[in-house]
Amino acid sequence: MLKLGIVAVVMAVVVVVGLLYRHQRRKLGKHHPPLIWSFLPGDFGRLIQLLLVNHHLYDYAVEQTAKLGWVWCFSLPFRNPIYVVVHPDDVAHILHHNASNYIKGRETHDALADMLGEGIFTVDGDRWKRQRQAGAHLFKNRLLRSAVVVFYNKVKSNLFPFLGHGKIIDVQLLLHNFTMASFCEIAFGDDGILSSKDTYEFGRAFDACSRMIQLRQVISFWRLLPNAPVAHFVNTLDRVLYKIVDARLRAIRSDRSALDDNEDVISRFVSIPPENAGGLDFSDRKTLRDVAINFILAGRDTTAQLLTWSLYFITTTAGVEQKLLAEWEAAGLPISPLPPPPTMEMLKRLKYTKAVLDESLRLRPPVPLDFKEAVSADVLPKTKQVIPPNTLITWSAYVMGRQQSLWGDDVALFRPERWLESNVEPTRSPVFQGPGPRLCLGQNFAYLEAKCVLYMLLCRYHFEVPRGKRPPYVQVGITLKAGNGVHLRATERE
Repeated sequence: MLKLGIVAVVMAVVVVVGLLYRHQRRKLGKHHPPLIWSFLPGDFGRLIQLLLVNHHLYDYAVEQTAKLGWVWCFSLPFRNPIYVVVHPDDVAHILHHNASNYIKGRETHDALADMLGEGIFTVDGDRWKRQRQAGAHLFKNRLLRSAVVVFYNKVKSNLFPFLGHGKIIDVQLLLHNFTMASFCEIAFGDDGILSSKDTYEFGRAFDACSRMIQLRQVISFWRLLPNAPVAHFVNTLDRVLYKIVDARLRAIRSDRSALDDNEDVISRFVSIPPENAGGLDFSDRKTLRDVAINFILAGRDTTAQLLTWSLYFITTTAGVEQKLLAEWEAAGLPISPLPPPPTMEMLKRLKYTKAVLDESLRLRPPVPLDFKEAVSADVLPKTKQVIPPNTLITWSAYVMGRQQSLWGDDVALFRPERWLESNVEPTRSPVFQGPGPRLCLGQNFAYLEAKCVLYMLLCRYHFEVPRGKRPPYVQVGITLKAGNGVHLRATERE
């Protein structure tokens, strides 16, 4: 009897595995790319596999690319297969050459909507187009010039007081608070809206919510799970966001001439006529709240992470700091504890400084992966991979930046010179979503802010990694933060 029971169990397992395999083959179709391996069969097996590697998901994707090639896929419960596309030519096809066929789509919109609402990062079509047109105004040269003055003053008031005297500080937290303060002044027209407590609570809620929201891209049945944790952090975000929106709306109501200048984001959107709003109501607080958090995501998190990782790589890579100081001195920028404000034109000429930032973006892209949905069937130009309609596509700047065949044998090294030795095509490292219609509006803004901040910090301080501190590790989320912070010691230059 015991032997018969064992045989029955084995046969049942074989039948179940066979049915799972048959279902998977039918779901994937004939022309699917290589599928990731999992120790348990079927879609739920792969889901468990991804959840187990979630703490190092991006490096796991690098490993899978090395094993499976330029296109691979994973199949998860209750959703179409997700294709991972890595080759720059195929990514450029998705982002640029055939961009109209690849949209954010309903799945990505719904996963992000609790946090980002109907903002520019979640919508498609006319709603996206109208918001992009309105937001482009913020990044014109005239406003960028005045932004440099804000950066300069904010470094003096929001960074210098917390650095020096050999103190060890989490520069990631410090720089996120800095970019929040500077962006609020530039984008929302008022520096005194938020307290330090507001800034801290917003950052904490944003990071926690970001991690939870990112998991929704993997767990298709997230709607069946408790939403209370996400709702809790969204409530904290809303408290701060409505504080920004309401302050600006009060200023507009008390003086309608404030709309005539149209310099800040809220005024710019409020002044959009309904017929040009793409179906959105920009007089509505919730709509303006969505506008605000999407612009803060672009202006706070991404630039703060660019600065954080750049400072860490400069500190840990021999010779880079000296080359930066030499370039600034040669460009006529004085090396002193409190230099005069640099101009936009002076900052734009700093080629080695830009190479340092580009190399940091290659190894630590602020937005490590992005999702698109195929509207119609397509064939990728490089790999000739067939893309069925409604397929969810993900591409990863993190994975692309670690391909030896694209960057050479020293792919793992931080070496800014690679950006000066040859003309690196933007498609090889498309961290700004370009080229293409969704090319980041704030690209020049981010470079200017990062150059200004690095110049002022490194003229005044020398940074080093304290002994005994654990190296920063990458945390999974919408943006690429260090899960344990980035702790550095800052001492004044002699």
